[in-house]
Amino acid sequence: MHETALFYKTVLIGRGKINKSGDWRTGSAPGWGSGRRSSILRSPTFRQTCELMKKYLPFLLFLVVGILVTVFIIFSPNKTNKTPTVTIKSHSFTVELATNPMQWEQGLAYRDSISMDHGMLFLFPDKQYRYFWMRGMRFPLDIIWVDDNTIIGMETNVPVPTETNPGVTTSYKSTIPINRVLELSAGSVELYSLKIGEKIKY
Repeated sequence: MHETALFYKTVLIGRGKINKSGDWRTGSAPGWGSGRRSSILRSPTFRQTCELMKKYLPFLLFLVVGILVTVFIIFSPNKTNKTPTVTIKSHSFTVELATNPMQWEQGLAYRDSISMDHGMLFLFPDKQYRYFWMRGMRFPLDIIWVDDNTIIGMETNVPVPTETNPGVTTSYKSTIPINRVLELSAGSVELYSLKIGEKIKY
């Protein structure tokens, strides 16, 4: 039995399964045992490398995330940055959107003017009779009543308030419940030959 065990141990040593002291190797490569691994883990260089990784890992992660976000912003289509436009027939108007009560109340008031191809589109969540007045306005308007995407009425060359016409008591009402109103500079309806029944795209 002793000779058989000695022969078996000799074969294992020859195949690299155990070392001469009888310890099993933990790796298949010659000389890569648990002792060498432990010495590497205990080496000052390895510990310093680990400390540096712990110290700078958050910064590196932040840098990588920042690069990825920047690439996404640059190369992805960002529709939120596109200027809203309203197209009627072949003409497009650059518009501001009024989508909440504060914007509905403010409208285009207290501005000196806007360009002929600019305006404001009021978007409402439901269909109601809409009442508009000229309080705080400093330039005349064309008010276009829109049901979904169809022009159903117009108020052209609506004047600015004066001492005799303060613009508070005079209101302009849509003929049917609607959910859109487009305000343009006075004269736009005539200039671009806009008509009731035409479609708007926005």
